[in-house]
Order: sequence, then structure tokens, then C-alpha cells
Amino acid sequence: MVLYRASIEYNPTNMRLLAAAITNTFKYGLKVIYIGICLLLLILGAFIGWQNSTGIMLIAFGCFLIPSVNAMEKSQANRAIKQLNGQILHVSYTFYDDSFKCANAKEENLSPYSSLIRLVDGKGFFYLFPNAGQAYMIDKSALKPPQENQFKEFLAQKTGLQWTIPLSLMTLNLKQLQHNRKNTRLSKKK
Repeated sequence: MVLYRASIEYNPTNMRLLAAAITNTFKYGLKVIYIGICLLLLILGAFIGWQNSTGIMLIAFGCFLIPSVNAMEKSQANRAIKQLNGQILHVSYTFYDDSFKCANAKEENLSPYSSLIRLVDGKGFFYLFPNAGQAYMIDKSALKPPQENQFKEFLAQKTGLQWTIPLSLMTLNLKQLQHNRKNTRLSKKK
């Protein structure tokens, strides 16, 4: 018996959002370390001073690296967009009592809920992670019936996981980080 249906159209915009969600969910620590290194270079350069060529080089290098903090997710998104070859991929999801189906024009896969390792509630989309390098992206506006809270409760019960939120530098706190880790099934690897 079908309990919920949903869908998504993978276009370049959505592929970029998906890559950002994957990176911010499982590779967030690398971003924080990267930004920390950039800030350290800037602070060291300022401490050494503008009059010294080493100080100027450290500041310049720190400034040069900061814009590339999202390079990993941009690269991942660009590879996926290139694979689409200008096409839009329509994916539909069907949620049953014991499993869910993901289907597109070429294939369909039936997966148990236990295959998911993390549930993320993002702005406009749900992300269901089968591993640390992939996610099923569900457009909230395409959910049928349009009962977001009941859908979230249903998946939380079926997976045994609580929903997490995407991390950001502005909202980062240890309590949220601990909650996210606690609600990740660690037995699956990329």
C-alpha cells in the first residue's frame, strides 16, 4: 500500500543544492578546518605586519584560499551536471510501509528504510542519506499527501533516526553537532 509519493527534477540548480547538502552534512568538519587555516594565515600575516613580505604573502594566501571553501561541493555538482548532459532527470519516490522506491526513466530501486543513515530537513527539501556521499532529495512541495510533519514522523519511526538540520557556520553549536552524530547510522560507508 502506497503511503506517500514525492518527486524531484534534478536540474543544475537542484544538483548544486544537493552537493551542498551532502558536503554540509558529512564533510562539514573539513570546511571548518579549511576556514580555520585561512583565518590563521590572515592573523599570522597581520601579526607579522604589512611591512614584511612574509606578512603580505600570508595575508594574500589566506585571502586567496577563503573563496575556495566550497570548491569540493562545486566540483561534485559540476560533475553531476555534466553527467546530465543538459537533460533534466525526473525522479519519483514511493513510500510503502516497509520500504521505499526510487524510480527514473531508466531504472527503479526498492530499498528498506534501514538502508538510510541520516535524515536531514533542509529549506524546501528533505534529504535521505543512504551513505555519506549520496542523498535522495525530495521536494517538499511535491509530497503527496502534503503532510510534511506526518511524513517526517513516519520516516523517523521507520528508520529509528531523528531528523537533523543542515549545519552552517552561523548556527554551528556543539549540541546540534552531537545530535546530528547521534542520529547517523554508522554501519554504512561510502
